[in-house]
Amino acid sequence: MFNKKISNKIEKIIKEKKGKNYIVLDCDNTILMNDIQFASIHFILKNMLFTISVDELRDKLLPKFSSKKSELEKFINLYSNAINKELNSNEVLEFQANYENISQIIYLNYKTDLTFIMLSDKSINEILEITKKAISYHKGLNFGVENFKFNDKKSTFKTGLSISMEMKNLIKIMYENDIDVFVVSASATMIVEEVLKPISKYITKIYGMTLEIKNNKFTGFFDSNTIQPLGKEKVKTIDKYIYPLYNKEPLIVAGDSMGDEPMLTNYKDTKLSLLIDRNRTDDFKKLIDKEDERYLVQRVDEYQGIFIEGDKSLTI
Repeated sequence: MFNKKISNKIEKIIKEKKGKNYIVLDCDNTILMNDIQFASIHFILKNMLFTISVDELRDKLLPKFSSKKSELEKFINLYSNAINKELNSNEVLEFQANYENISQIIYLNYKTDLTFIMLSDKSINEILEITKKAISYHKGLNFGVENFKFNDKKSTFKTGLSISMEMKNLIKIMYENDIDVFVVSASATMIVEEVLKPISKYITKIYGMTLEIKNNKFTGFFDSNTIQPLGKEKVKTIDKYIYPLYNKEPLIVAGDSMGDEPMLTNYKDTKLSLLIDRNRTDDFKKLIDKEDERYLVQRVDEYQGIFIEGDKSLTI
């Protein structure tokens, strides 16, 4: 359950609201227990659902990320060795174990998602079907971790997936009190829409990462001509698409990481910045430690996938 401070604050906000209002929520590790994009990657990797050819993968990666050519050549070679091998083979395990490292290199240096590039030979509908299967699979798992290890390499993924009961209730209560609910996420829009389908009737709109489509085909990249809600771009998304509908700032903003920090702190009229504490060790901890009338902290137990009371989160 929400702790008492947060529950009381929400009741007060609803009671004192004037006119039409809205709130903005992050999705992964905020509305959700776990991250839908990482859960999907885990499912894809575990079952080796990649079908892109080695030549096409090379053509996608090397010209665009030439500064990491050496690392990418090794990765492509691992992929080549793993194709069409048994899931329990050393070749597949070595590829799986190296996946997280190269994925982080691509993301940290280029803000690009490796997995979408590797799915670029598939149609949007095929990717959506994989997402549905990943959601169903993770909903059936206990909360925990799974490691793919080979020699000194390891890829680690959290398992389990659910919509937080408290966030579900918050969204429903906002809806019932004529307060609109927007989700602004750094995961792909279509994936967020799929995982939040059970509560979609209460959500006004979801803004996530937009996939690039050319000649009716997914390119493997995000659309550079649209605002992609990463970090400060979440504020730009709110300011361009949401704020003009109300001419006022969000009543509540919720998030769990530095990717959410800009929208959590940007709006002076926001009544509640709801911080989901997952024991981050980066600058997000400064917000957690700042706890005051506006910045209120909700602890979690990631081993059970629930919100808890107390002064410390239990994280995997």
